[in-house]
Amino acid sequence: MSHGAEGRIFASDMSYPVERLWQPFLGDNCKSLINKPKIFFLQACRGERLDKPVVFSEFSVMTRQIGGPSQAEEIPPVITYAIPNTADMLVMYSTFEKYYSFRNVENGSWFIQSLCDVFIAAARKPEAYDQGSDLLRLLTAVNRKVAYEYQSLAKVDVLNQMKEMPNFLSTLTKTFYLRVKSHTGK
Repeated sequence: MSHGAEGRIFASDMSYPVERLWQPFLGDNCKSLINKPKIFFLQACRGERLDKPVVFSEFSVMTRQIGGPSQAEEIPPVITYAIPNTADMLVMYSTFEKYYSFRNVENGSWFIQSLCDVFIAAARKPEAYDQGSDLLRLLTAVNRKVAYEYQSLAKVDVLNQMKEMPNFLSTLTKTFYLRVKSHTGK
């Protein structure tokens, strides 16, 4: 959690390009994290634009079927891969690029509140997920919660009744599951 501006995040001494947060974890800088997920949650403004609400009366779900016969191929026992330096990263922002990020002075950030609420709700229903909770589904639920359940109530008119839209950038190459650690007696 910090303050930010377009492409920058503020530390106590100065502002830094936001990429500086994850550059040490890229494949060429950290060999031990190659092929492992690296996840960053950023609560900071990304600009000064305000996200005004739009009203709709219906919501229709779009579906698309992807399919076709799968072709099984024999896989050699040892495979060496060359993957992009930026593979297996996930960065989630509290707001869209160039937009303002809101917080409640008593309850804190809408984004962090929603992230915690969604993760806690998933942890309370571990039986609903065999392998755990798919992280991308949870993050989509965070997006929906912030978008639908929050709207600013500011004393300054220009900031009043504004919205916020978190978003994430993923280069994950595998499905990432969050699991609740089971406690075995004793």
